[in-house]
Amino acid sequence: MAIKQGTIYCITNKVNKKQYVGTTILPLNKVWKEHITNNTHKDLYNDINNLGTGRFNISVLEETTTDRLEERKDYYIDKLKSEYNNREVAEKIIIKNMDKTKEWVNNIKKSINKKVASGEKWGFMCEEHRGDGTHMKQKIEGTNIKTGEIKIWDSISDAALDIAGDKKKNGNIVLAARNGWEAYGYTWRKIGKNLHKRKIYGVHKSNGKKTQIYESISNAERTINGKRGGGIRKSLLYPGKRTWKGYYWYYAN
Repeated sequence: MAIKQGTIYCITNKVNKKQYVGTTILPLNKVWKEHITNNTHKDLYNDINNLGTGRFNISVLEETTTDRLEERKDYYIDKLKSEYNNREVAEKIIIKNMDKTKEWVNNIKKSINKKVASGEKWGFMCEEHRGDGTHMKQKIEGTNIKTGEIKIWDSISDAALDIAGDKKKNGNIVLAARNGWEAYGYTWRKIGKNLHKRKIYGVHKSNGKKTQIYESISNAERTINGKRGGGIRKSLLYPGKRTWKGYYWYYAN
């Protein structure tokens, strides 16, 4: 039985040269119609609606068998550095890291169960070393990606319950805060005494001139913008690709 053929295609924004790489087994005219009417790929969809379809073109990059489509798509995303695929790439990284975290948690559970079964105890298992649990609470700040609204919760579990409807989803928020990712439509930042601030600096996109090193994201935002909030976190998430105030942003430590 013959393997079906598919297409890797590229949509190019003729105004800013941003590109999107996709795969399909349909004719390109149907694929294009789908992109115009469906907001699955929001950044691309918004630009098409704002700039008009005449500012974009769609072309074939390669035709191959359907079993190789995703492999070749990843190749072209990496080769072309297609910015409209950034959200998709970030989501894949999040899922990959979540899988690694689950594996780590399962290994810890096995280690604890083995230790308990043998009768051995760690210090935290002993009554005299137990606390009241209050040290586990840490305030968390979330910035709504669409509106820029900033909210603060008394704990990560409270934030997960409020935003995701389930306290058990706090792990996704922890990962997002630690790595500068997005989760549930927010960017996240731990605040309070347990916060490990990360120093950052900017490099001008045109002349390569570096800024001073700022003690934290908030420090940079207040110094440059006069207030907190803005696109600096997205620039840090996509170093060398997205700018804020004309600079690419990087962590200094």
